Amino acid sequence: MISLTAIAIVLVLSISFFSSGAAVTVTIQTDQQSYSGNPGFTITVSGAVSPAPGVSGAEITVQVTNPSGSTQSYSAAVDPNAGTYSQPVVTAATSFWIGGTYTVTAIYATSVSGPTYTATNTFTYAATTSTTTSSTSTTSSSSASATTTTTTVTSTVSTTSTQTTTTTATTTASTTIVGPTVIQTTTLPGTTLSTTVTAPTVTTTTTATSLTWVAIGVGGVVAAIALGIAAALMARRR
Repeated sequence: MISLTAIAIVLVLSISFFSSGAAVTVTIQTDQQSYSGNPGFTITVSGAVSPAPGVSGAEITVQVTNPSGSTQSYSAAVDPNAGTYSQPVVTAATSFWIGGTYTVTAIYATSVSGPTYTATNTFTYAATTSTTTSSTSTTSSSSASATTTTTTVTSTVSTTSTQTTTTTATTTASTTIVGPTVIQTTTLPGTTLSTTVTAPTVTTTTTATSLTWVAIGVGGVVAAIALGIAAALMARRR
């Protein structure tokens, strides 16, 4: 008769045989199907292998291939129990990151000498560049009661990707002089700041000193002439 121990050994060996021959599947995907923006953001590549390796230290190779065929490779750790992995890929302002369709590939092997298993997926990328230009213009107008100077600064930011978006911010500064009052107004997008500065009143006093002296001089001459005439008359009477 076959003992229970022998039956148990056969069952264990059978399970080990079928486990070692089980099919391995690999998946890979990105957190989005398309990306655009200034270089420096992160693309998350993730997936899973099945069955899970069951031991720590297992790794999977993640390759990113650009539209020109250039490749960047990364090594991601595989969770020993869940079989999942995740690899961040950071875009950069280099020749590798160009507009177009990219391919991500996962390459996994259960042993050094064993077969490799792969999976692929794609995403699109559009690089974005920003250009800022500014211009300044000044106009001035005068009247009998006021002088107004207006300075306009226009800043334009152009963002280029698959389409162009233009944002314009205008700042206007004006100075108005009305008599002794100075009014300064600065207009920002959505905000108006106004400052009124009243200049001190200046009083100009002119003293007609010379005119007073002239008046006194003329009076003296008239008096002298009158006294001379009176003296002459009195001399004749004598």
